[in-house]
Amino acid sequence: MGCWFCQPSCGKCRPPTAFPRLCEACGTVHLEPTDTVCVKCGAELPPFIGPQPRYCNYIGLLCGNPCGRSALEPSANASCEMHTSVSPSGIDRID
Repeated sequence: MGCWFCQPSCGKCRPPTAFPRLCEACGTVHLEPTDTVCVKCGAELPPFIGPQPRYCNYIGLLCGNPCGRSALEPSANASCEMHTSVSPSGIDRID
Protein backbone atom coordinates (compact mmCIF):
# COMPACT_ATOMS: atom_id res chain seq x y z
CA MET A 1 0.00 0.00 0.00
CA GLY A 2 1.38 3.39 -0.98
CA CYS A 3 1.47 6.63 0.92
CA TRP A 4 -1.40 9.12 0.84
CA PHE A 5 0.93 12.10 1.15
CA CYS A 6 4.65 12.64 1.61
CA GLN A 7 5.84 13.14 5.17
CA PRO A 8 9.27 14.83 4.85
CA SER A 9 10.71 13.14 7.96
CA CYS A 10 9.45 9.63 7.02
CA GLY A 11 12.49 8.45 5.05
CA LYS A 12 10.76 5.54 3.32
CA CYS A 13 11.12 6.49 -0.35
CA ARG A 14 13.45 9.50 -0.10
CA PRO A 15 15.97 10.65 2.51
CA PRO A 16 14.36 12.24 5.55
CA THR A 17 14.67 16.03 5.66
CA ALA A 18 15.26 16.02 9.41
CA PHE A 19 16.53 13.43 11.84
CA PRO A 20 14.30 13.79 14.89
CA ARG A 21 15.77 13.67 18.37
CA LEU A 22 13.77 12.69 21.43
CA CYS A 23 14.17 14.55 24.73
CA GLU A 24 15.10 11.85 27.22
CA ALA A 25 13.45 13.77 30.08
CA CYS A 26 9.98 14.53 28.70
CA GLY A 27 9.74 12.75 25.33
CA THR A 28 9.33 15.86 23.15
CA VAL A 29 10.46 15.38 19.53
CA HIS A 30 12.90 17.97 18.12
CA LEU A 31 13.49 18.29 14.38
CA GLU A 32 15.97 21.17 14.36
CA PRO A 33 19.61 20.00 14.38
CA THR A 34 20.64 23.28 16.04
CA ASP A 35 18.51 22.71 19.16
CA THR A 36 20.69 21.95 22.19
CA VAL A 37 18.06 22.14 24.94
CA CYS A 38 14.45 20.99 25.03
CA VAL A 39 11.94 23.79 24.43
CA LYS A 40 9.42 22.11 26.74
CA CYS A 41 11.44 21.14 29.83
CA GLY A 42 14.87 22.74 29.30
CA ALA A 43 16.81 19.46 29.54
CA GLU A 44 19.91 18.97 27.41
CA LEU A 45 19.23 17.07 24.17
CA PRO A 46 21.35 14.19 22.91
CA PRO A 47 23.88 15.19 20.24
CA PHE A 48 22.66 15.49 16.65
CA ILE A 49 23.82 12.58 14.51
CA GLY A 50 23.31 13.20 10.80
CA PRO A 51 22.83 10.63 8.07
CA GLN A 52 25.27 7.73 7.96
CA PRO A 53 26.42 6.41 4.55
CA ARG A 54 24.97 3.02 3.67
CA TYR A 55 25.17 0.64 0.74
CA CYS A 56 21.95 0.90 -1.26
CA ASN A 57 20.75 -2.48 -2.48
CA TYR A 58 18.19 -0.83 -4.75
CA ILE A 59 20.72 0.88 -7.04
CA GLY A 60 23.91 -0.95 -6.03
CA LEU A 61 25.85 2.11 -4.86
CA LEU A 62 27.05 3.59 -1.59
CA CYS A 63 24.70 6.43 -0.61
CA GLY A 64 25.64 9.32 1.66
CA ASN A 65 22.04 10.13 2.65
CA PRO A 66 20.14 6.82 2.40
CA CYS A 67 16.40 6.30 2.47
CA GLY A 68 14.27 3.22 3.11
CA ARG A 69 14.74 1.97 -0.46
CA SER A 70 18.33 1.01 0.44
CA ALA A 71 16.95 -2.09 2.16
CA LEU A 72 14.89 -3.22 -0.85
CA GLU A 73 15.88 -6.03 -3.18
CA PRO A 74 18.18 -5.02 -6.05
CA SER A 75 16.37 -3.88 -9.16
CA ALA A 76 17.71 -4.26 -12.70
CA ASN A 77 18.65 -0.89 -14.22
CA ALA A 78 17.30 0.96 -11.18
CA SER A 79 18.18 4.60 -10.70
CA CYS A 80 17.57 6.99 -7.85
CA GLU A 81 17.18 10.73 -8.25
CA MET A 82 17.84 11.13 -4.52
CA HIS A 83 21.24 9.37 -4.56
CA THR A 84 23.92 11.33 -2.71
CA SER A 85 27.52 10.57 -3.61
CA VAL A 86 29.94 9.85 -0.76
CA SER A 87 33.19 10.31 -2.65
CA PRO A 88 34.34 13.59 -4.21
CA SER A 89 34.82 11.83 -7.56
CA GLY A 90 31.21 10.61 -7.56
CA ILE A 91 32.23 6.95 -7.92
CA ASP A 92 30.57 4.95 -5.18
CA ARG A 93 30.79 1.40 -6.47
CA ILE A 94 31.87 -1.39 -4.14
CA ASP A 95 33.46 -4.30 -5.96
